[in-house]
Amino acid sequence: MKVINRKTVEVVNNKSRALRKVYLSLSKNVVYFTSVASDLCGLSDNSYVNFINDGDEWRFFVNDDTDGFKACIVNKVGKRPCYRLHNSGLVNMILKSTGHLQKTKRFVIEKTGTFQDRSPIFRLSQNNIPADIK
Repeated sequence: MKVINRKTVEVVNNKSRALRKVYLSLSKNVVYFTSVASDLCGLSDNSYVNFINDGDEWRFFVNDDTDGFKACIVNKVGKRPCYRLHNSGLVNMILKSTGHLQKTKRFVIEKTGTFQDRSPIFRLSQNNIPADIK
């Protein structure tokens, strides 16, 4: 038997539309971060995104290392900016290794609790995508 209350993970994750929009979207040659995801990951105009790949699992971290992919601002939703990365090679690598051949794919972003050079690492999850954003 499981006790369900307002602090239950499933209840908290589905309570707010904002929480359900913590994802990135891959399309053609663009990796697009929603405004909520940009906030969570700490993206800014001077940010670079570095990816870590292990088979079909993808993780990333954000820092100021210019070897990463430059985050470019797309627009602002209220006070929160959205960001994107332009790189068709990266998009193709992620789609192929995760077994998705369609043109557009969305991944939920989850904080892993681990760090790379004092930057938090985030994981791309395919499992927890709400039906209204697939």
